[in-house]
Amino acid sequence: MTKASHKNRNKNHQERPPADAWDEDEAAKDARFRACLADFERARSLGYDTEELFIDLHWAQHELGELEASLATLDSAIERFPDNAVLFVFRGQVRRELGDAEGGEADRLRSEELQAQARAARAREAEDAALVTEGSGEGA
Repeated sequence: MTKASHKNRNKNHQERPPADAWDEDEAAKDARFRACLADFERARSLGYDTEELFIDLHWAQHELGELEASLATLDSAIERFPDNAVLFVFRGQVRRELGDAEGGEADRLRSEELQAQARAARAREAEDAALVTEGSGEGA
């Protein structure tokens, strides 16, 4: 390492805030997540109804302790994307937190079922691709 690059490395290291500076107080955290909620709602109003948007909205609501809102978001997401196993995992967690152990377990089982279906579909696609490659002579 050259003297100049070592000096720059030390300079950059010294400019980093201490580890506890990354910790937010609850009011700042609350304000940040409330701003996120507004952004998510605006994105949804503009037609950005993606699985990721629903997951991020759920996450912000969950972090704010708004479990009923989080559950409603996940219910809407599952209605829109019924084959997304991750949505069922998250909803199952929220249901358990709200005291619905039976609903949480049902969502866990549905998530596992969807994951198994996805694995089987990928295996079939791989087999089909191998047959096409074999039939075209590319594998020889």
